[in-house]
Amino acid sequence: MDEDRRTRLTEKRRLAQLRRERAAVSATFRRVALGLCGRGVRFSKLVPERCREALGPLASGPGRDERLLWSPIPNAICGGWRSESERDALLREALAGCTDSAARVAVIWHPFEAGLTIGAADLAAYAPLVLEESADTIWIVAANGGPWLIELAYWDREVCWTPRMPLFVS
Repeated sequence: MDEDRRTRLTEKRRLAQLRRERAAVSATFRRVALGLCGRGVRFSKLVPERCREALGPLASGPGRDERLLWSPIPNAICGGWRSESERDALLREALAGCTDSAARVAVIWHPFEAGLTIGAADLAAYAPLVLEESADTIWIVAANGGPWLIELAYWDREVCWTPRMPLFVS
């Protein structure tokens, strides 16, 4: 095989690997997007790098594995759920306590995969479509940065939130 052909094949293989990696990172987003598109909801993809930016210093907050430790956080509220409808009600309560319904929020799945930017009112209305595609931790924050955080922890069946994280206080 000549060197030129070998170089082309190597590049083709490298690009195919990159496509597979992007597809894996976007898998949850794609599953959620199908349901939201079918209902005419406006949303956009949030690449993993932007997910880290949206979380800001929260990504290195006090915690264990993918969960934050909520007990030392002032004004933190946690509630457990036994059913999906209880989970969705807790999410709506958390959204109402943290942000305006017209605001854009970022939904970030653990580990840092491609996330979702969506209106808070749409997230509240279509919570099952967004939340049921992952059985891991989900963080919801202001899409353009802000002091609040919502965490859904599937292992503990708990929704925790605070309207003002201490990490953001100057």
